[in-house]
Amino acid sequence: MIGAHTARALLDLGHEVVVTTHRRTAVPSFLADRVTVEPLDVTNRDAFLALGDRHAITDIVHLAGSIPQNDPVAYFRTDTTGLLNALDAARTWNVRRFAVASSLGVYIGRPETPWHEDLDLPTTDLPHLIIAYKKAVEPLTTHSLQDTKVQPVILRIGTIWGPLVDPESPFFHIPPYINAALRGETPQPPPRQRRRRRLLRPRRRQSHSPPDNHQNPQPHHLQRFQRPPLHQPGLRRSPPAPHPEPPPRPRPRRPANPPPRHNPPNPRHRLHPHLRHRQGSSRLHNLAHHQPPLARATDAT
Repeated sequence: MIGAHTARALLDLGHEVVVTTHRRTAVPSFLADRVTVEPLDVTNRDAFLALGDRHAITDIVHLAGSIPQNDPVAYFRTDTTGLLNALDAARTWNVRRFAVASSLGVYIGRPETPWHEDLDLPTTDLPHLIIAYKKAVEPLTTHSLQDTKVQPVILRIGTIWGPLVDPESPFFHIPPYINAALRGETPQPPPRQRRRRRLLRPRRRQSHSPPDNHQNPQPHHLQRFQRPPLHQPGLRRSPPAPHPEPPPRPRPRRPANPPPRHNPPNPRHRLHPHLRHRQGSSRLHNLAHHQPPLARATDAT
């Protein structure tokens, strides 16, 4: 479906389009008599390169893929072989651009919303084989075209809408609901994903023993921050260990022949002359002491 709508968009832009098919040879009605259809198994390298002898191909949009079955290795081998053959054809034909389908699922593990292309791709457990393969497609494509003039284009496709979508696809839950309602059936809930089941598992009982690298499932950089609880039900709490007393300070020794102490001068000697009399024993004594001699003689007579 994505390839059919991509071909129609390229036709609307005025390009000539060659469409490759493997099992189905029929094309949608909006592509009839407008595109050239070539049967091709993308895992066949010789057949892939032979297309360049019949058509002047300037750009490649690689959207071919298979559905995973019980053997994940067989799925990865089939899709990786088709990708490598398409990259080999792009290098041989010296095309301008090579576009390949990735997935929006490569952002799984990022807490930011919405996701955008400036985010670094996280390292996390992926819920599906297709998303795991699409995440590996990006470095394989960019590294394969590094020393060439071919420009790689990564298409991180989010979801698929349109009249050609698979109504029973496990990746889109709304179309199956609508189709079931139109048939008069009761819609079935979507299958629970593996990641969701993991989140619903009961937590293990945490041991109150100190953290151990062999028993604690958490990473080593988090184990050192774990501490046993301060109070455990049913257990007696031991008193805290007493703090050790600091050692006594050594008393300073007095020298055998201490130097003579310097007696500071009497602060009275530094007073102003007019204020010295205030340091005496009484005011009357000071007044009598400072009276002139003539006044003394008059009082005596």
